[in-house]
Amino acid sequence: MRIVHAFETTDNVILQAPPGIGKTLLSMLLSRLLSPNGRQPGKPPTGGTAITTVSKLLQQQYLDEFPDDVKTATGRDNWACGIDPYGGTAANAPCNHGWNCPVRKSCDYFVQRDDANYADVAVLNSAYYVFEKAFTSQFSGHDLIVFDEAHDLEQAILNFAGKWVNPRQFERLGLLMPHSRELRADGPWAAFWEQNLPDLKHRLYLQQKDVQAALEAGAVNMEPRQASQLRDLKGVVDVGKTFETAMADPAH
Repeated sequence: MRIVHAFETTDNVILQAPPGIGKTLLSMLLSRLLSPNGRQPGKPPTGGTAITTVSKLLQQQYLDEFPDDVKTATGRDNWACGIDPYGGTAANAPCNHGWNCPVRKSCDYFVQRDDANYADVAVLNSAYYVFEKAFTSQFSGHDLIVFDEAHDLEQAILNFAGKWVNPRQFERLGLLMPHSRELRADGPWAAFWEQNLPDLKHRLYLQQKDVQAALEAGAVNMEPRQASQLRDLKGVVDVGKTFETAMADPAH
């Protein structure tokens, strides 16, 4: 009960305990004590508890131990797009490009996400929770949020906020990546982006415009090669824009 009493004086409580002490059970107990009314309907719904874990394995542990009490949800990469003839995932589905999908209500990805969003206790992996909080209104307004294995949360946020590319992405775009670790305003990376970023942004704009036109004309989804090119281009442009922003920061 000391943990419950701690919430009377602060909104944030940290519990450090050894493995096997029963932190999973404790999280479920706290959800009952601190959010007794569970999730309330609305747009978005409010109340209830969100529990985040660092892995899908821990998510499954909650589901195995409390099958009648929790709902889990995972990201788009884990779900197939039901209308993609190329067998792509929901991460590359046409609805991500503004297309009004006719099977949205029966889509496996959205069904499991919505079920978890309206559940009294939603168990999510940390990466997915961070993404949804950053870009959507889903999983908002909970009475209690439990970060299981909270010491790994910082890495999940860094992985989300970081921009990752590799030399092959540059090569596929016809570019030679600078072989330098120096990120100075007068260094090789600065010169590289100054020379190439405007053209890359324009190429990305044209490709996105082509995709939108194709979807409006009735295309179901992009061909795999087209999707790969768009991912490469967007990934490299995102890195360039991040570098540009960092160099413009007076504190850099």
